[in-house]
Amino acid sequence: MAGVQAQSVYSGGSYQGLATYYGASGDNGHCSYQNSNAGAMPWAQGVIFVAINSGQYQNSATCGMCLAMTATGSGAGGNPLPSQTQVAMVVNECPTCQDVAGIDMALDGDGAWGITWTPIPCPGVGDSPFQYACENCHPYFNKILISNHRMPLASVTLNGVPLARSPDNHWITGAAAYPATLAITSVMGQTVTDTLQAWSGPNGVQTGGAQFPAGSFGGRKLMGI
Repeated sequence: MAGVQAQSVYSGGSYQGLATYYGASGDNGHCSYQNSNAGAMPWAQGVIFVAINSGQYQNSATCGMCLAMTATGSGAGGNPLPSQTQVAMVVNECPTCQDVAGIDMALDGDGAWGITWTPIPCPGVGDSPFQYACENCHPYFNKILISNHRMPLASVTLNGVPLARSPDNHWITGAAAYPATLAITSVMGQTVTDTLQAWSGPNGVQTGGAQFPAGSFGGRKLMGI
């Protein structure tokens, strides 16, 4: 259900809401990207990391979603947003955001500012592959974080077994044989397969070999993606 809900966010066109500030904190947040290599990827430099309201966070279904965000000129506070469109990526949940399409930016600043935002494929990802991390994994338990994806994930299987999604953006199953085959499906229905090697330790990280194909969704494109 979460994947279907996330697709509805992508299918809804543009959204109007308020953008606020919660302090510079990088990609730390409920999506757990601080435990992966995703925030250090070259394409992510200059991207604004944001927390999205709980209604659109959807149990982590919109983690990794990129937005084209444009200030409307309305709002109040000490740090207005620039007029040019900026790229943001969801890395966190904002349970205190009251606005139906509100976001909270991981930047130092002051104020609440009107914005229009549209979901987009993350620009600059190119062919750089998925990044994987495991949290407290052992032979009978696997809690896997997938990051650096062009668009959010709808579902994942490991060796043909569907994985459960956690609110902190991990995919969970019991015992698994490695090397393992992942089938990863985006919110727009694209499915790619990748191979996971045995983890180097309970909190291991590894680089995959697959990525969702480039292209537009919902008729929208940005920066040639």
